[in-house]
Amino acid sequence: MKQNQAKGIGTQLVPDCNVVIDIIRACSTDDTEQTRMAKKRLSPFISFLQTCQTQGISYYISPFMGLSEMRRPEAALGPSALEKFSKIYGLAWTDTHPQLQPDLNSIGLLERGYGSLSTESQGILSKTYSPLLLMLVIARDLTHLSPLAKFKNYLRLYRRFIDIVSVREITIARFLFAPTPALSDTIYQTWEKITLNFTGRKDLSQHLPRTARQLDRAALNGALDLVILDSALLSDYRGLDGQRLDTWIVTADLKLAALTDAVHHTDLGTGQTGKYLVTHDYRDQGEYWYQTHTVMEQLTSQYRPHLRPSIALQRARALRIMGLAEQGLNGEQKPPGIPLRSTGFQRIEHHCNCVLVSPPFS
Repeated sequence: MKQNQAKGIGTQLVPDCNVVIDIIRACSTDDTEQTRMAKKRLSPFISFLQTCQTQGISYYISPFMGLSEMRRPEAALGPSALEKFSKIYGLAWTDTHPQLQPDLNSIGLLERGYGSLSTESQGILSKTYSPLLLMLVIARDLTHLSPLAKFKNYLRLYRRFIDIVSVREITIARFLFAPTPALSDTIYQTWEKITLNFTGRKDLSQHLPRTARQLDRAALNGALDLVILDSALLSDYRGLDGQRLDTWIVTADLKLAALTDAVHHTDLGTGQTGKYLVTHDYRDQGEYWYQTHTVMEQLTSQYRPHLRPSIALQRARALRIMGLAEQGLNGEQKPPGIPLRSTGFQRIEHHCNCVLVSPPFS
């Protein structure tokens, strides 16, 4: 941060949803267990910011992405809580546009679910949501297949329904479908954290999501995590009002951080931040990893670079995959309490998607 400041580069801190929630709770005057735990979790972050303060190091804090993941009534408390938080702990950060007042009535989620998002938000999230949802559908419906067969079927349906290749999301699926590594394997910790984070589970003893609603929520949570990473890359690439930025995501989620062990973005000396993605091939971790590496190499060589995908088209594709989540790959999925209609239409969160997908696909 000192080097950034000396070079005229702004340091931007982007707290995720859980950090923003802790900031709001830490400002409460109530001496509750919830407040005490929030302060405890934030203690290292507060000490870090106070050190920056004493050393005259300036920085930006951008809570918008974290607020966007929260429910709207809670998100409305965020801006005032940040002001209170800075006063309580003697902090001062730069407001890039103090003249702008956000519309607090439009920040945050009304309801948890892809179908409940605005059309614009669905379009933005579609390129990350769709691959994650398809991954969870494969994991639920093709349990009889080998790990490699699941991965190959995923890529086949990925190409059929999504058609915009993303090595990052495919790498996540590669981890989910992998056979369980031995505890002593070097890949185990990364595999465990990525698998848990993108299936919405707390530990491996829990079942994978099965209902359409569970799949939807897990895929949406994962997509929101990835969008924070995307926003950091975009900020570094575009800068702010002509100033270069160095963006850091503030999170206590080690599961999300583990993803950067498997994949990370680089400019490869071009100066275009995040233009390229680098992933470990893991070929030395066993037959599955060797075979999937070969398959991924073949896949990426078949796609055209520098495409400009239509957001509207990608949103429509996401809705088609929601149809798969509701009906199942063979049209046999029957959510508890909801009869399978002869038209093939099912609902997530009681909103009809009006998507008919003709089975079978296996």
